[in-house]
Amino acid sequence: MGSAAQTKRKSSGDRAESCWLQVGFAQPSTFYRQFRMRYGRTPSEIRQTLLS
Repeated sequence: MGSAAQTKRKSSGDRAESCWLQVGFAQPSTFYRQFRMRYGRTPSEIRQTLLS
């Protein structure tokens, strides 16, 4: 993830549930699948890493 995305994730209360629409996915399942394929972890796993 880029540093701007990391900063936004860390400083906001946005959850992946609200992000999938913002980035152009019609279905959350598609977003989660693509996210995990690209980053190797789920959005919540990355969020936990950023917040710790």
